[in-house]
Amino acid sequence: MPDKTHGRPGSSLRWLATEFVVVALGVLAALGADAAWENRETERRVTAYLTQFQADLLETEGLLTTYQEDSRVWNVATSEIVQTFRRHERPSPDSLYKLIGGLIFWAGPIRPVLGTAESMVASGDLTLIPDNALRIEIMKYLESTRDRKS
Repeated sequence: MPDKTHGRPGSSLRWLATEFVVVALGVLAALGADAAWENRETERRVTAYLTQFQADLLETEGLLTTYQEDSRVWNVATSEIVQTFRRHERPSPDSLYKLIGGLIFWAGPIRPVLGTAESMVASGDLTLIPDNALRIEIMKYLESTRDRKS
C-alpha cells in the first residue's frame, strides 16, 4: 500500500513540527534535570559548610572554656607566688615548682577556629548561603575574630 502522506501539502511540515516539539521537550527535560541536580548539590555543599562551621564554633567555645579555667589557675598561681615573696620567707622548692607549673602550662589567649569561614570567603562559596542575614553575620564574626587569631 503506498504511503498516503507523501505528496500531500503540509505533511512534511507537520512531521518537522512534531520532531521539533519532541527535541525541544527533550532538551527542556534535560535542562530541568540538570538544574535540579545542581540545586541538590548546592544544598549539600551549604549543609556541609554550615555543619563544619558549627563544629568550628563548638571547638572555639571549648577553647574559650579551657582558657577561662586556665586563666583562673594562672591568676591563683601568680597571686600565691607574689604573696609568698611578700612574706619575706623563702618558699620550699616543691611549693615553688608547683606554683610555677601552673604558669608554665597556661596557654594564653585563645585562637578561634576560623578555617571554614575563611574557606567560604576565599572560595566565594559564602554566596551559596541563601540567607543574606546569615552571610552578614558570618562576615562580622570573621572580621571580629581575625585579629585574635595570632
